[in-house]
Amino acid sequence: MKNKAIFILPPYGLDFGLFKVPSWDIQRIPPIGLMAIGSYLYANGHNVKIIDCRHLIAEYKTNDYIPLILQIVDEFKPDMVGINILTALFNEAEKIASRLKKEFPGLTIIAGGPHPSVEPTLTFQQNQHIDAICIGPGEEVCLDIMEGKEINDIDGLLLRGGGDKFKPRPVEMNIDKYPFPDYRLGNVDFYTAFTVNTTTGWGYKAVSVLTSRSCPYSCKFCAADWSKPFRYHSPEYVVEMVRYFSAYDINVIAFCDDTIAAIRDRLYKICEKFIGSKLFWPHSGLRWIVSMRANQVEPDLLKLMKSAGCFGVGIGVESGSDRMLKVINKKTTVEMNRRACAYVKEAGLHLAASFMIGIPGETETEMNETITFMQNLNINTKGIGNFRPLPGSPFYNEFVKSGALSKKDINWSNLGNFSVAPEHLFCGVSTDRFEIISEKATSVAYKNRWTAIHEETLLKFPKEIKNIASRIKIKISKKDSYESSTHIAYTPFSIHLIYDTLLSTLRPFVPLKLRRRIRALRGAVKKGNKKKK
Repeated sequence: MKNKAIFILPPYGLDFGLFKVPSWDIQRIPPIGLMAIGSYLYANGHNVKIIDCRHLIAEYKTNDYIPLILQIVDEFKPDMVGINILTALFNEAEKIASRLKKEFPGLTIIAGGPHPSVEPTLTFQQNQHIDAICIGPGEEVCLDIMEGKEINDIDGLLLRGGGDKFKPRPVEMNIDKYPFPDYRLGNVDFYTAFTVNTTTGWGYKAVSVLTSRSCPYSCKFCAADWSKPFRYHSPEYVVEMVRYFSAYDINVIAFCDDTIAAIRDRLYKICEKFIGSKLFWPHSGLRWIVSMRANQVEPDLLKLMKSAGCFGVGIGVESGSDRMLKVINKKTTVEMNRRACAYVKEAGLHLAASFMIGIPGETETEMNETITFMQNLNINTKGIGNFRPLPGSPFYNEFVKSGALSKKDINWSNLGNFSVAPEHLFCGVSTDRFEIISEKATSVAYKNRWTAIHEETLLKFPKEIKNIASRIKIKISKKDSYESSTHIAYTPFSIHLIYDTLLSTLRPFVPLKLRRRIRALRGAVKKGNKKKK
């Protein structure tokens, strides 16, 4: 091996305390971008480690994860450390960089990812411990660093104080040149362990992969523009990548593309090659799941996808208001979304639909239209989020330019987390009123939700599934149909289920002020416990 690199994924706020939850309740989506960069360096002869702080917290049963990073760095002695910074991870990334620089002052620390790519100057100002920022894709930039190229001459790399010398790097369009992600660079067992904490509503052992990068659309709430242009792997590459991952102990491959059907003919070819390769069900126990846009959903395509081993489709519905769909530049309509959802269900595939409220200018009536859409959608898996103007999104740029957002006052952890109450509201209701509507939407989305399990998964892990079913609601899929109505309840008697049912029944009768007080007390207790540790 020539040189050594470590890449770090900081934890989300919700990752703290992972050691207190059952193993099967941990979300296990890997840092695919870091895996791609690390695999490319490894394929070129360099030694690479990927540190996922979620794994450290869960494995070592501690929230004090930074000393573990320092120990790994001290033993591995890397030539470079890269930190992946999503907006929600910014604060933890700053803490990591600070401790690394203190303990290893000569270490080169590179920041990368969406947040520093769209706000490089501000990132340097707010994180004084990083030496440079990789703006855009990181494979070629990091390879140049590892190959010993003069750091001042690397296109795509912005050095602290070197803005006048920065040169953008042309995006590599032929991504078939890159190797398959090697999850052994991190902890493959962590990513492939059984989990029910998925965005799909299913419990499974899986790996998450990409067949394309970026997105050809430009929804105003999305920050994907930083990663453009849209580029994609060939169908041949995708099939061989699946063949590579089929050797893992998994039963699902989750394609995490923003939209896998951006090029319709390409998806047709991928499905045909999946069928010809016999890598997926019914020829094996392996299945796949994807996300699509409503305007891409067609009955014939869904039929072919199911024949090729697909069992589920996720659709970003976003809103039940046509006006709001235009505001966010979604390029869909309420009727289009309704029709697409019906097509997926008619095809016998599992449907997951996601929504958001708090869109700029949204009225209470329009929020209720979204809630009504969710109520009328007879499916199990519904996701709801509170709008955030993510850095790099058109909305963010508009609000900063108008003064509605002040960069220096932003709490990045809150701005990047769609699942908690927003500190900045841009819709047409008060904060108190929005909190009530948000709770109502969350209740509609998650009330009576259950986890789906394949029949063969139950047969393969009978003791584990029985243990899980004693804590949460589980239903078993019947043969080859994965639409919600075809599942059979699997609910062994459990005191946990009785408690959860009682809690969900009583919650609507607890006054909002009391619920706020309880949340505040719980938050104070958590902060106190964290300080003690």
